[in-house]
Amino acid sequence: MKVTIRNISSRSCSVAVGPTSPSLSIVNAKGEVVWNNCYAAGQPGACALFLMQRPLKADAVCTLAKSWNQRSGANDGYVRRGDYVVRSNISGVGAEKMIRIKLVN
Repeated sequence: MKVTIRNISSRSCSVAVGPTSPSLSIVNAKGEVVWNNCYAAGQPGACALFLMQRPLKADAVCTLAKSWNQRSGANDGYVRRGDYVVRSNISGVGAEKMIRIKLVN
């Protein structure tokens, strides 16, 4: 999964990035979070609470990537096939983005 932040203004700016921003989570059809970018050993974990200001020149892009191995829970088992939502949120921007995905294999 990639989160891309683009400065669409004609002036430089900065964006706060770190373990909690952007946040990414996978939510099942019941609305339960089955994974987020702070999972540790198959369990929801606490992200370190620090952010760093990353400067962005006019029209510049900042891309951050995370991966999910389709596992969740204490036994770190694969989640069921079906519909899920990927949610992303960036600190200070205030706009959550959602993308629907379907696991078929």
